[in-house]
Amino acid sequence: MRNLVYINPDVVVGKKWIEIRDKIIEFIKSGIYLITIIGRPGTGKTHIVQNVLRKLAREYLYVYLDLTLLEDKNFTNVISSIAQNSQIVNLIKYMKCSRNDKNCKYLQSILSNYGVRGIQDYAMSKPIEFLQEIVRFCKIRGLNGFIITLDEGAISSDDPMIMKYIKTLHAFRNICAKINGLYVINTMLPDVLNYISKVDTPLMDILRLGIISLPDYVDFEDIDEFSKVIECKDKCVEEVKKLFDKYPPLTVRQLICLLQNCDKPELCGISIEEIEISID
Repeated sequence: MRNLVYINPDVVVGKKWIEIRDKIIEFIKSGIYLITIIGRPGTGKTHIVQNVLRKLAREYLYVYLDLTLLEDKNFTNVISSIAQNSQIVNLIKYMKCSRNDKNCKYLQSILSNYGVRGIQDYAMSKPIEFLQEIVRFCKIRGLNGFIITLDEGAISSDDPMIMKYIKTLHAFRNICAKINGLYVINTMLPDVLNYISKVDTPLMDILRLGIISLPDYVDFEDIDEFSKVIECKDKCVEEVKKLFDKYPPLTVRQLICLLQNCDKPELCGISIEEIEISID
């Protein structure tokens, strides 16, 4: 179903989601450096993150990582993925180093002599120094800082990588505390947060300062809001309204899917039998 739905990441729809987006931006601008977006599958976590990053693109450099694509979630692999990002490579490559800026010239010499692999090796061996320089470069360029987004670091509380990811969050938390202008946004399922609360109280205490929870389901009023900004069939808008109370509770993803595929609700994770039983 993920491939069936699309909404322009430049747009956030629905009063509740707009308020959450604005709250995340407020967190960053107030200096909260570790932000966690909590939501069930299909509630719009990734979309909200991408919209936040677009809203802040003129003020902050950012790197977005879909950690579901990263096989090993340990810190060195994550920092390596950040270091090879084209925005980071270009920031280093085109930085105008002052005559006395030895650190800047050193990073450029690594890139020139050893390529992206050299920058990755440096970042993995000296992550604090690497991120300090990236933030410093951002500020020289007139930006307010650097945002790292870690999307879906654990797919469930049973994910065999969950403890590695928890250690990765710890590492970023410790580094962010030392570098003014470095921020980490991570998205997380509720059961993953619950697991962290049981096994890692110190990390949970830090996460609590910047937790944002997305609504589990949409309301009837959201139908018109979403239908205004996505490509949908007119007949589907009326069909979804007519059957809204007959459907099981709908996530954002399911609502968008139904507005585009109301004649095939099974594509949206809703069985025809469920609807027919509800109508009867």
